[in-house]
Amino acid sequence: MRISPCTPQCVEQVGDFYDQTVLYLTQTTNWPKWRYKFYPTTSSVEQNTKEGSQYVCWQGDKVVGAFVLNNDPQGDYSVGSWSKQLDDSQFLVIHSFATHPNMYKQGIATKMLNFCLELAQKQGKQAIRLDVVPTNLPARAFYEKHGFVFVGEKDLKRDFDDIPTFCLYEYNF
Repeated sequence: MRISPCTPQCVEQVGDFYDQTVLYLTQTTNWPKWRYKFYPTTSSVEQNTKEGSQYVCWQGDKVVGAFVLNNDPQGDYSVGSWSKQLDDSQFLVIHSFATHPNMYKQGIATKMLNFCLELAQKQGKQAIRLDVVPTNLPARAFYEKHGFVFVGEKDLKRDFDDIPTFCLYEYNF
């Protein structure tokens, strides 16, 4: 397995990966409450690729995981009860973190998370932060297992009727 930044040449493939993943979730238990063909999508992958924040986990030529890593909380992180007061340039945020459903329980998510932690440290960041839908119990357990600390459930002012609050997590260096 290898992880690399997404390139314009692989945007469609990564978009298809997210489509397959979200379709699977909508047919089983949609823990993150993602919406098929609404989020995440090929257009969000394209935008994040242009910004240099979309990453892909490959097994051979197959996409087995993907995530976004940037410093944009996409909501009001100032409401968080963070243990350190940091400005946006001092931490990275993980978004759209997913493993292909056919590849669950094979260590891919752990490999991707370790990549995020290592990249943040190399960039001199002081923390990684993220938010999780409160009912996304698998994600919450995964992040807690890997040392992320729950710092509260807050309204991030994203205006999602079905997700009024998010659980905030941090990992400090």
